[in-house]
Amino acid sequence: MRKILIFPLLLAAALPTIAQTMPLSPRAEIEAFNRKLEDATRRMDNAAIVALWADDGISLLPSTNPIVGKAAIAAFIDRVTTQIKGAKMRSMSWSALLLTCRAT
Repeated sequence: MRKILIFPLLLAAALPTIAQTMPLSPRAEIEAFNRKLEDATRRMDNAAIVALWADDGISLLPSTNPIVGKAAIAAFIDRVTTQIKGAKMRSMSWSALLLTCRAT
């Protein structure tokens, strides 16, 4: 009887760890990325934004050519934020793959 009770208890204790190590679905990964990007953008935290990208990442922003590589993405973000110094993000909306930021 004891052996039967121990297994479910061990399984229950291990489930949170198992859930954390299971890969997310592609959609869940994109949504998690978008939440982190929105949070970092809201805080105007360029380092946090750049940290989200892989070294060979590609940014596909609307109305721009693809921005290839973490260094190029960082340079783009720095260039943009220099032009809007003091701006605060008021809202952010996601529509399919379109990102719209409105700064004040």
